[in-house]
Amino acid sequence: MKNSCYLLLLGLAFSEVASASSEANLTGTWVATQLDRNAVKHDIRVLITQKGNDFLFERDLWQDKLEYIADGTKRQLHQIGTRFVTYYTAKWEGESLIIDKKIDASPPPNTPSWFITPSRYIHEVWSISADGMSLTNMNTFKSGKPPKPPYKKIRSTLVYTKVDNR
Repeated sequence: MKNSCYLLLLGLAFSEVASASSEANLTGTWVATQLDRNAVKHDIRVLITQKGNDFLFERDLWQDKLEYIADGTKRQLHQIGTRFVTYYTAKWEGESLIIDKKIDASPPPNTPSWFITPSRYIHEVWSISADGMSLTNMNTFKSGKPPKPPYKKIRSTLVYTKVDNR
C-alpha cells in the first residue's frame, strides 16, 4: 500500500514536470509583420528571452525592458523613468502566455483630481505557431474614469515573424 502511494505521488510529480516543459518557448527576436487597424504603425521589434517561467521583453519602439514571471502571482512591474505603477499577473494557459496588467498613474503631490489619469487595464495573449516561426499578440485595452464602467475598450492584434533565435 505504501509503495502504491509513493508510485502515485511520483507519477503526479512527473506529470507536473512534463506539463511544465510542454509550454511554448518564446525566445527570439521578433518583427511585427501584420498589424490591425488599432495597432501602432511603426516597425515593431521585440527581443524575448525566456528561461522557464521568467521572461524579458526588450521592445525597440518603446526602448524599454519588461520582466515577467509567469507563475500566476500578482507582482509590480518595474519601469524606470515613468510615473506609472503597473501591476501584472502572468501565467500559462495551455500553449499561450496570458499577461493581465493594471496601470495606475502616480501623480505628483497636490495634483488636481480632474487631472489624474484613470486606471488602464491590458489583457495580453501571446501564442506561438506550431512551427515556432510566428508569434501572435492579442491585446484588449480598457480605460475610463473609475470607479464606474463603462470603460473604453480597444482590441488589437499583432503578428510577429521570428528573425533569429537569440
